[in-house]
Amino acid sequence: MHVRTTLLTGAPRRPLLGLGWISATVLLFPMTGDAQLPEYVLEPTVRIGSVDDPESALDIVTVLAQAPDGRLAIAQPTEASIWIFSPSGERLQVVGGRGDGPGEFQAISAMGWRGDILWAADGRLFRVTFLDLDGGAPTIVGGPGRQVEGVIRAPLPSEEGLWVLYRRWTLDPELRTYREEIWSADDSWEPLERLAMLPEGPDGFRIQLPGVQHPARRTHPMGEHPLFAVSPDVSTLTTVRREVDRGAYAVTRVRIGGDTVFHREHAVDLEPVTGDTRTAILEQYVSLEALQRLAPSTGALHGAVESALDLPSVHPAVTKLVVGSDGSTWLRGPDDRSGTVRWTVLDSTGEPRFTVRSAREIGMFQGEIETQNLVRMTVDERGIWAVVQDELEVPYVVRYELRPAPSGGG
Repeated sequence: MHVRTTLLTGAPRRPLLGLGWISATVLLFPMTGDAQLPEYVLEPTVRIGSVDDPESALDIVTVLAQAPDGRLAIAQPTEASIWIFSPSGERLQVVGGRGDGPGEFQAISAMGWRGDILWAADGRLFRVTFLDLDGGAPTIVGGPGRQVEGVIRAPLPSEEGLWVLYRRWTLDPELRTYREEIWSADDSWEPLERLAMLPEGPDGFRIQLPGVQHPARRTHPMGEHPLFAVSPDVSTLTTVRREVDRGAYAVTRVRIGGDTVFHREHAVDLEPVTGDTRTAILEQYVSLEALQRLAPSTGALHGAVESALDLPSVHPAVTKLVVGSDGSTWLRGPDDRSGTVRWTVLDSTGEPRFTVRSAREIGMFQGEIETQNLVRMTVDERGIWAVVQDELEVPYVVRYELRPAPSGGG
């Protein structure tokens, strides 16, 4: 096993721990000028799903993938199947199904397209299936085999071979931390080469409830750990470093195991965390059924969460990251829980081009507090497909087109 590692830290042209180099030109862009960028809003144009028709009702949706011709693949975990839709929202076909045979799945963890071929990664069967939707036989790469120590998150089929994304957890007395790594692997999942590694970052906090022996670990709502996203074509890795004490965040894109595409540092005016935001976050945790079942009373739960939840004085500058099929980078700004957020959109070279104002819930499930970069949306040059829920928490997938924001911010 050979280890050739790129340690992604956002610090260009400097050796880090003797493991690798990031080589790029650093440009500092002031993001305080977001108001000068063109601003857009999202207008819903197509909705997939139903509350009345079982044939059209969606499961919990966590994996989406859009084809170059506009078709949309939606994984359905209950049936372990994939529904294919036209750009206008018409269901064209259903593929897959639960099982271990060719074209079947147990747990679809990632999807993507190579032209007209849909690939789907199965994190339980440890394999990637390439599906010819015109009726050709499926091709399977991988299968049960050795794994490096850690938790496999997704196999990723690149043009150069099979890559595997791992999460390695590290527990300390106060916080749960992790490190993400990408390895190349052969068809039997034998790890060959570590291609990229992200530094560890805090991921949670502990709530000590009265009368409960072990503290409850929860994800911190305002973590500073790096965000990352693999491009839809599985060719590049984009990371965002966002330490609040720097007054800037760094965006780095590299070809996995290869050269730096760009590295940019963007200066920002950090927004203070208000009392209303603190109260809203506290109430979100208190409303969690998993904590309510453990707590002897609502008052005890409220006090335990309030004493454990150590919020920073300012918001992280970036709270979500999405990489589009057009090479764009969508960065969601501070989330003050008011219901509206703003995305800054960078072009394929990392320069800011415009902003998008949207509802906070787009691409999330109701009640989500986490800061993991799980964003249920796919982006192209015309708009986005995103998961939303209605007031009954019924999931839909909605197509939003970009429209110029009304003058005056209305």
